[in-house]
Amino acid sequence: MGGVSERLRCRAIYLVSPRGESLRQFLRCASDSYVVAVDSDVVEIDGRMSGTWRELTSGVTGTLTGLVRGPAISGTISGLGLSARLSLYTRGRSQRASINLDGTSAMGVAVIFRRV
Repeated sequence: MGGVSERLRCRAIYLVSPRGESLRQFLRCASDSYVVAVDSDVVEIDGRMSGTWRELTSGVTGTLTGLVRGPAISGTISGLGLSARLSLYTRGRSQRASINLDGTSAMGVAVIFRRV
């Protein structure tokens, strides 16, 4: 928030169904000032994705919907009466993700994940 950058350490586990149409994600991230733990269940059919998510440290839950086009995902994350735009792009061993709260360009997060 407020344009502050912090080093973020994350660990993610992806469980993909044999045919690749569903995904369970377990994401744990921490910085010097913040911890987030998100579990997600997502299904993709004919380029459309839908699913649910749970943020474990705060107990917040919600839904997600969007479109999958090759390495790019664009969609909406909703929960607690709020909605945010999601953009995710995968290339090689890295992912670029951004989440921006609807109604404002000032609140959001952008993260680049690199697999080590």
